[in-house]
Amino acid sequence: MPSHHTPSVHQHRTSARLVALQPEELLVFDAAHSPLMADTLNLALWTGPTTPVTPDLLPELAMAREAVEDLALWPDDLTCEDSRSVWLHSLRSVSEAPRLAIPWRAAVHLDLIDAAVGQARPSRELEEGLDDPDRLLQWWVGLLSWTVDESRRVLTALAPENVGTQLLSRVLHRLYEALDGARLRLDDLVADALADSGRTDAATLRGAEEALLPLLHWVSETGALHVYRPGPGTWDGRAGHGSCAAGPHLVRLSPLGRFGVRHMLLSEGVPAPLIDEFAEESAETFLDSMPRFSDEGRLVAVDTWMSSRTPAEALREIQPAVESPGMAMRRVHAARALDTVTSDLLERLQLVVRTAPVATAAMAGHTLLASGTLPADQHERILHEQGPWAAVDLVAATALQGEDALVRVLSDPGADVLTLNLHRLVPGFASSGHPAATAALQALAEHHPERETADLARRLVPVPAPRRWGRRRRGGPPWPL
Repeated sequence: MPSHHTPSVHQHRTSARLVALQPEELLVFDAAHSPLMADTLNLALWTGPTTPVTPDLLPELAMAREAVEDLALWPDDLTCEDSRSVWLHSLRSVSEAPRLAIPWRAAVHLDLIDAAVGQARPSRELEEGLDDPDRLLQWWVGLLSWTVDESRRVLTALAPENVGTQLLSRVLHRLYEALDGARLRLDDLVADALADSGRTDAATLRGAEEALLPLLHWVSETGALHVYRPGPGTWDGRAGHGSCAAGPHLVRLSPLGRFGVRHMLLSEGVPAPLIDEFAEESAETFLDSMPRFSDEGRLVAVDTWMSSRTPAEALREIQPAVESPGMAMRRVHAARALDTVTSDLLERLQLVVRTAPVATAAMAGHTLLASGTLPADQHERILHEQGPWAAVDLVAATALQGEDALVRVLSDPGADVLTLNLHRLVPGFASSGHPAATAALQALAEHHPERETADLARRLVPVPAPRRWGRRRRGGPPWPL
């Protein structure tokens, strides 16, 4: 279907929503004071000048007991001195002290500890970078990534096979898409993460939730998120299940977590633009980016770009970006963006409808029709004059997002004023001059849920003219003229 689309390098890729990051000094403070990062740094420093280690590169048991006492790496449920003493002397391996074993392994992974040939010591990188804010943030991002990677091993062992090892990553991505400060229910996060897995039965969701909860608590030790359970009666009373039966757990991504997840997204090749940078983008880049955002991300992107200029400036920048007939995708998203400020643009849009080239006029007409502010006579006139081109734009742009998206839009007459009037507009497709008119008619014939509209579109699909054949060449077949 001939229509504008984003460059091929970005096709089939979803851009994360726009975010604003905290100032670097606040991020550095939060990173350095997160429990797991603080334990990792303190333990790496504690190894100096040298610490004996086992062939597994773990501290010898006597040294492990000393580290637990020196750095207060006690289990959270041990609060009195007697119970701590009994527990410490009963240790038989470092793995029995997770508050020591986990930060030790993290420090070795981040090259903060040099552990080899029976001895461990603080690495040169630690000594050189401890006072460098950028280096500290790099270590923290590495710590978060390591924690997520380790969770995959746990999920492989504990979670149902169909849940997959990417459950935690998907949940972090979903938290990133939520608005800043949003608290999301754990059961909803799991359901969203598994929506495309083909297995959304209650048993699978329950198993995934129970496997994920301790991992989220582990990630919370990095300072990336908060996991908690509100008091009774706070929420809608939906029944919990399994270990979460007392009420739904809520999860919130912290500002530091937003910084870390953004780095993870970028490393995976997912665009993750910042609000301040996106506000300065050209109209072409702004409109081309819309298909890559989620629904929530698109709202933030439109608000960001439109708020950085006056409505008149936005219209002035958008007009040349949508005037080419093939820019259907841009025009549809332009109409939706301008619809947020239509009340300030009524006269200007009406002028564009009367004077601009047909494609741009159709975009302005689409915006005016969607506003619901036109008198009945003006509404009918614009629907008759600009409606067919704008409707072809809508079908063409939606079809580029896949058959499911097209069926969803066509099945929801309230999604767009044009879908409500498609039966009236279809007869004008061919005469509109739109290059995608025939393909749009074919798409409606195949996918429109109303038989009457689908049959009408099928009848209006142009029949190719028969080829004319010329005189037969001697010894050969006839050739077309």
